[in-house]
Amino acid sequence: MPRDDGASRASRSAGFANVSNHPVTSWFPAQTEAALALGFGEPFDAPWRVDDIDPNDTEAAVALRVRSLCVALTAAGVRGAHVAGDLTFTFALVTALRAQSVRCFASTSLRLVTEHIEGRVTRSFEFVRWREYR
Repeated sequence: MPRDDGASRASRSAGFANVSNHPVTSWFPAQTEAALALGFGEPFDAPWRVDDIDPNDTEAAVALRVRSLCVALTAAGVRGAHVAGDLTFTFALVTALRAQSVRCFASTSLRLVTEHIEGRVTRSFEFVRWREYR
């Protein structure tokens, strides 16, 4: 289902499109700063979240969503995107966007795990850098 915030932002102007399960509002400041340093403009959430992909969707349904999102982002003038999540969707979207000269990036992070005496485990992630799909 499309998200209004991303759709309206994408239609207003170009920026760094976030196509992932993690909204821009949840990013650490270092991740936002690093996105801005890429030079594409302000990061914004794309009209579709990757967690909107139903695991029961057919390849054709995923392809239709990819085409729709690619058209929306390129029409908005997007030249850079963070793409992460469902592997087949990510692969197809990165392929489609790169064919339209949109540079695509994955976020890299450190996974920090703490095991507590009572058996509880705490996991956290620390953004490291953007890695471009090539």
